[in-house]
Amino acid sequence: MLALALLTTPTPAAAACKLLKLAELPVTMRGVPHVPVSINGHETNMIVDTGAWRSAIWQSAAASFGLQVVSADALPMGGVEAATVRVRDFSLAGYAIHDLDLYAIGGGDPGNTAGFLGEDLLSRMDVEFDLGGSTIRMFAPQGCEGGQVIYWANSYSMLPLLHARAGSNWLAGEVSVNGHMAVAMFDSGAGESFVTTNAVKRPGMIPQAIAGTGDRPIATFDTLTVGQEDIRNAQLRVADIWGASRGTQIGSLIPRSPFASEPDLLIGADFFQAHRIYIARSQGKLYFTYSGGPIFRAVRSDAPKP
Repeated sequence: MLALALLTTPTPAAAACKLLKLAELPVTMRGVPHVPVSINGHETNMIVDTGAWRSAIWQSAAASFGLQVVSADALPMGGVEAATVRVRDFSLAGYAIHDLDLYAIGGGDPGNTAGFLGEDLLSRMDVEFDLGGSTIRMFAPQGCEGGQVIYWANSYSMLPLLHARAGSNWLAGEVSVNGHMAVAMFDSGAGESFVTTNAVKRPGMIPQAIAGTGDRPIATFDTLTVGQEDIRNAQLRVADIWGASRGTQIGSLIPRSPFASEPDLLIGADFFQAHRIYIARSQGKLYFTYSGGPIFRAVRSDAPKP
């Protein structure tokens, strides 16, 4: 069950708040959100991945688009070797970026996607995930404070974002698991949400039950609180998401923990699909409203009800 103790949007006292829309991207969900992009005039699509600290393109796609290699040095990324290529003209629904450098990495299927957009790009602006409406919007707010950016609802939940390691723009905040504080990283590039194997062993965070003994069992927690939203009987996959094979386990390019200690949870695209989310980088806050349906993909039935 989902209990909502929502913040209330203030009366429109500040009419000066303006949301300058930079781009509106149609989304195709294939477990994670894919959006159309143009790379040097080549129409393709990429994954929107808030869990990736750098944007990247598959090496095969870079070769087919004839991208210039600007660094021949291999760059380690979670055990993945990468070179750097330059995109002369990169476009997201009319939002243009010139001379954009991307990591070129192996793997992927250029027939379906050319790579992924990471936090080096996404953190430059405010981003709204309206996956229920098959849309991602990018904004440059002007004169906006607090919940004025939530233009679609009169009430909302809010989570302050944590400051990560210098030079990174990771999307994370403090949540509560069974009444105990934990750090959650929000990763739209991960198909499911996870709790770490270390977190489920911590006193106070031990789940009420763990179903399955094989790979990625499901842990059930009495309460998971994100902002002002209480999720009862929250069911999450258990995995060593910060282990050596994390890149293939969760689908995102996460080379190392961005914080002094590893985050306890990874909140994936399943949470994004069940909510309408506004990432206010301009304020250092994450706003969201519950849209309906199961919040976590580990749940196979009895969707939560507000």
